[in-house]
Amino acid sequence: MKDKTTNQAQQASEKLPDEAKADARQVLAEQQRLNQQVEALKDALRADANQQDVLKKEGRERARDADDAVAMLREPPQRAEEDLALAAKSDKPATQEQALNQAAEQQQKLAQALEQAAEHYAALDQGKPDETRQALRATEQQNGVKEQLDQDYAKAEQMAKLAQASPEEMLAQLEKALPQNPQMQKELSAISQNTLKGAAEQLQQAAPRRITWRRMSRR
Repeated sequence: MKDKTTNQAQQASEKLPDEAKADARQVLAEQQRLNQQVEALKDALRADANQQDVLKKEGRERARDADDAVAMLREPPQRAEEDLALAAKSDKPATQEQALNQAAEQQQKLAQALEQAAEHYAALDQGKPDETRQALRATEQQNGVKEQLDQDYAKAEQMAKLAQASPEEMLAQLEKALPQNPQMQKELSAISQNTLKGAAEQLQQAAPRRITWRRMSRR
C-alpha cells in the first residue's frame, strides 16, 4: 500500500484534481480496512497482556511487550487515514501530493511496527525474546509511554515482592512505605474496616487490577 500511495503522490501534479481525488479515495478505503485489522490486533495484544500474572517477572515483561506493541501501532494508522482523507477532498495538486507523501510515510511506519511486533512474538514463541524485547523497550520513549509504563510496572514489582512475604512482613513493609506512597494510602483507607491480614491480601490483589485498568484505557 505504501508504494501505491507514493506512486499516486508522484503522479498527483500530472492528473486532473478529480482523478487524483478518486484515486486517493480508493487508497483511503483500503487504509480504513487495514486500520480495522490493526484495531483487532491491538485488542488481541491487550487480551494477551491481561492474561499475564504481573506478580511474576516474566508476566510483567510479556504484559509490557503488549503495551509497547500497542503504543507503536497507535498513531501511524490514524495519521495515514487523516492524510489520505485530506488528499481525497483537496482540489489542489500540491496539497494532494503533500498529503499522499505524508500518508506513505505513516504507512511505512505502520509496516515497520507490524514487522517488529511479529518478530518479537515469533521470538517469544521460540523462547528467545531478549533481543527483540530490548528493541521494543527502546521504542517507549519515542512513543511517549516510557514514564507511565515505568511507574505501572514498578508498582507491580513492588506488589510482587510483598506477595512473597508473610502477612506480618507485608504489613511492616506497607507501613514503612505509606508516607511515600499516596496510592497505597488510598488503598489502605478504602479497606480500613477489614482485618490486617485481609488488608494485606486485598492489596496484593489490587496491583494487577489497577494495571489492567490502566492498560485497557490506554488506546
